[in-house]
Amino acid sequence: MLFVVDIAFLLANLTKLEEGGWLPLASGLIIYWLMQTWQSGRASLMARLLREQKPVRDFVEELKRDPPVRVAGTAIFLDAKASGIPRALLNNIKFNRVMHERVVLLTVVTREQPRMAASKRLTVTPVCEGIVRVVAQSGSWRNRTSRRS
Repeated sequence: MLFVVDIAFLLANLTKLEEGGWLPLASGLIIYWLMQTWQSGRASLMARLLREQKPVRDFVEELKRDPPVRVAGTAIFLDAKASGIPRALLNNIKFNRVMHERVVLLTVVTREQPRMAASKRLTVTPVCEGIVRVVAQSGSWRNRTSRRS
């Protein structure tokens, strides 16, 4: 229904294109093109980063072979997917040659359901000595048809 209304407005205003009506259309097309380019670039970058992510097994073997200096404290590294080792941790070890005593690899997942069972909200998995992977899951209230209990 809204498409019909939009077409009616477009047809009614076609006569004003020569008098400056082209400017909002051109601006809209340029902004749309920029947003599409940004979105495809982000998707391409994320795919490349996930392809280049170091597997956990390789990381643990490398730590055993050439352990970095351990410093006091806890470091938390965010990870988009709960697989592999985050690039920020790898870069920290590569450039600083140190790793904290306790390292948390945190992934936050938003599910398409309004509520999560308490037992599924937080999953803690040891990766190796001093490193744990935490997956925090939460529900989403985007579904307007869900009933409150």
